[in-house]
Amino acid sequence: MRRGNYICKASFTDEQALAKLHDDFKEYEENAKIRYAALHLRSQIMKMPKTNTPDPTTVQNLKETALEIPQQLNLFFRTLLGGLTPTHQDTLERKNVLPEDNRFAASTAKEYHKERNRKSFVGNQREIVPFRKPLKSAKFTGMTTSTVSRSTNRRTKEETNLQLKQLDLYWFWELRKGKTPLYAGFMSQYASDPLPIQRICYMDPIPKSPTDNAVVRETMICTMNVAKETGQDWAVVTYDLAVVLKAYSIQAIEQPRFDKLLIMLGNFHTELAFYGAIGTMIN
Repeated sequence: MRRGNYICKASFTDEQALAKLHDDFKEYEENAKIRYAALHLRSQIMKMPKTNTPDPTTVQNLKETALEIPQQLNLFFRTLLGGLTPTHQDTLERKNVLPEDNRFAASTAKEYHKERNRKSFVGNQREIVPFRKPLKSAKFTGMTTSTVSRSTNRRTKEETNLQLKQLDLYWFWELRKGKTPLYAGFMSQYASDPLPIQRICYMDPIPKSPTDNAVVRETMICTMNVAKETGQDWAVVTYDLAVVLKAYSIQAIEQPRFDKLLIMLGNFHTELAFYGAIGTMIN
């Protein structure tokens, strides 16, 4: 229904129509002020000079090349978080972070997706031989009486039990003196190691899934090559639970190539299995 120069519902009275018009005009003015402030701050951000990330990147040169945040943008977030008198320390810390985030979001042309992208890394391109053999064809054979005699098993068991009893006796004896660490800490005491200091080297990252069968086989080959270069008869490699099962299957399929490769489960999964066994025992 037209009333003068504005349109309203036919069910509205003159007073209701004027009140609705007044509220709409007030909301329009407030939105216009917000849009003006946002466009003004955006123009301040777009005027900032663009710099490239220094190479090599260090904490010091990042501080030296950091851009200065516009004062009006800083004032906007200080007022937004703390009002006219922002005195709290947490408000000031958040005020220092938010302008930098908004500067990056307004100045970059990159589109942000709602879904979180999977993290990835870029490694050197290397040719990995495909592994197409089915892992289900692996056959695992344990030790039988034909390979190890019964007397050998008995002797090994007796020697192991004797060593454990000696360690237990030492621990219980030390408990009488007081200030003795727990069993695990007592068994992990410092000892004099005459061996030279080890050198730790890292392989080049492989830009593929770590659970891929070909990648697992490639890491096993790399471990054997490291053992050969260092003059070691045996090689040791550690995997997590999702990879170690595949590594065991590949080792069984390609016998005897990886017979001298000791495949171990990571400490985290070993600890989980230990606590799971304790929980099962308690139940």
